[in-house]
Amino acid sequence: MASRRHVMNVLDAQLMAGVRINAAEFAREHGVAVRTVYRHQARIRDEGGWHERSRRPHSSPGVTPPDLDAWICKLRAELGLDNGADFIRDALVELHATTGPAWRVPSRSTLNRVLTRHDLLERNPAKRPRSSLTTRGSVR
Repeated sequence: MASRRHVMNVLDAQLMAGVRINAAEFAREHGVAVRTVYRHQARIRDEGGWHERSRRPHSSPGVTPPDLDAWICKLRAELGLDNGADFIRDALVELHATTGPAWRVPSRSTLNRVLTRHDLLERNPAKRPRSSLTTRGSVR
């Protein structure tokens, strides 16, 4: 049996060419739902053709606002490298209390993600694991 993508391409090509197809027969022959055939027919009729649609979401409500990103980066530069997400969060709490912007004060993990995204966070190297062959107090 052909792949699902190939079957959909065949269906779309036939519909674009104006070939009249029996939806139930096509669905039975190719192993797709009749509803899918009718949905593709309606899409081609409504949009005038077949075009790939983006799978990207229309909105991202959880994304950090750009102005908050800018504040985080600015506070990182002002406070210095020794001050991490906890100190930046404290400064953002004070800023939020005085200015009352539209955004809420983010969590510590969000601050660390923003700092990482802008390459402003120094990561600690992986710690050396203890060997399972040597244990404290025993000599081998």
